[in-house]
Amino acid sequence: MRPSSARLIWACSALGLTLAGGASANEADPYRYWRKDRREGQRAFEAALLSIPDPARLRAFHDQVAGEPHVAGTGGDARVIAFLVEALQGMGLEVEKQELRLYLARPVRAELAVVAPLRISLPVREEALPEDP
Repeated sequence: MRPSSARLIWACSALGLTLAGGASANEADPYRYWRKDRREGQRAFEAALLSIPDPARLRAFHDQVAGEPHVAGTGGDARVIAFLVEALQGMGLEVEKQELRLYLARPVRAELAVVAPLRISLPVREEALPEDP
């Protein structure tokens, strides 16, 4: 059964008034949908999760992994692998490193162009930023 236009307009208006009028203290509680006996546990769990990330440590981790090119099979790749193994073991995880011998195709040249309505050659490489080693 489809609601009549009048009922639909009334429902939308009621929703708009509710949203515009602000929420009561109970409605503002983000844990109001949790069972009462589980709310405090959920608050504590979320607080613990939010306390874990440390922006400085995440930045250092990112800089270590992305600080140099690490194309598969290069010295940079070996250094990133060693760092990741050590970091994951430091987190208490069991790490198994396996070596693979792969043939990686390396292009002789690459080009990019728009061919219609006019031919326009586009750069394939991005310009290096001075602040990004």
